[in-house]
Amino acid sequence: MGISLIISYNTLYEEIDRKIVIYQSLLKYKEEGKLILVASHSSEDLEFLADKIFTMDCGEII
Repeated sequence: MGISLIISYNTLYEEIDRKIVIYQSLLKYKEEGKLILVASHSSEDLEFLADKIFTMDCGEII
């Protein structure tokens, strides 16, 4: 299975409407069984979506 979607951002968008649209899109991909890889500094914002969350330090998964 290839990676279906990659999103990388340092902080989630501040505009609530944009944030909702992003969440809805990610949930749609999840419901379709697609792999979603998200890089974020705020894991709390993604816990609702993730089956697994990995933490990295200096490029290494810890």
